[in-house]
Amino acid sequence: MATPSIATPANNSGAPVTVPEAVIQNSTALATREESSVPGLPEELQGFSGFEGLDASSMVIIPRIKLVQPTSKEGTQGLFRINLTGEEFENLPIIVIKAMQGRTMWDPTPGKEDVLCRSYDFFVPDSSIEKPFAPACAKKAMNIKKQMVTMTLCDQARWHGETKPECSEVYNLLCLLSDDFVPFWTTIHGASIKAVRSYLSAIVLRRGALWQWSTALSSEVKTEPNKHYVTKFAIPKPLSREILEQVQATIIGLDLQNADIKRTLEMEEAQQDGGEGSDAADAGAPPEKPDWVNKG
Repeated sequence: MATPSIATPANNSGAPVTVPEAVIQNSTALATREESSVPGLPEELQGFSGFEGLDASSMVIIPRIKLVQPTSKEGTQGLFRINLTGEEFENLPIIVIKAMQGRTMWDPTPGKEDVLCRSYDFFVPDSSIEKPFAPACAKKAMNIKKQMVTMTLCDQARWHGETKPECSEVYNLLCLLSDDFVPFWTTIHGASIKAVRSYLSAIVLRRGALWQWSTALSSEVKTEPNKHYVTKFAIPKPLSREILEQVQATIIGLDLQNADIKRTLEMEEAQQDGGEGSDAADAGAPPEKPDWVNKG
């Protein structure tokens, strides 16, 4: 069964936008699937992809897709841009594989994009941070109602009234492009936090795994307090059995259930020398105070 084009082209040519070979070649699972479709493949090459001598989990650097903001140094405002190739998309059909909650604190100095502190798991600063602001960001604790709540420990991550924390809450989503299952990360934060929480809640209420549903990313322009774009999620749709089997094979083949965004971000930051700009440059309204904030 043919699958739809992955995105609305950013130009007016009408031609479908495809993921470049440079990205596809990073995927062992995709290479195996492409090999099986080659007509007249000699028996001696059946099952041979060329990747057998490599550890896919250490070889593959999963790319990242970002929503371009007015303050971004590269890209078209309001479009989703892949960091490895610069390709841009207006509408991006995807399958979310897993979601990871974290925190990032950027240097507030205008023009600077340095990461001052970061947590990939929302609770403990990453080991790469030489001087974290606190030994721990937060912890789970029992409140007086015998309910488990998240207690903020670091002052940089704490809400002060309606003033947002200096260390921002983020959601790192590992996704697949819907048409060819190329994996990518996308980071949701700021004014888009509400949208990702709503999407994740919708899946929880349906009592299914994230990777059993498809959605599509689009953007919406906002003008207050300044011009910025927020991410929107389409209503989740269940995957067909055929697509679900291919998704499962991709997750297992690339060990995506154990994928970590840390390698992707470290590669991106190492290569970044005045290019696209970091997430620190994403202008927008502050996020709403989350429900987990312990007011007691």
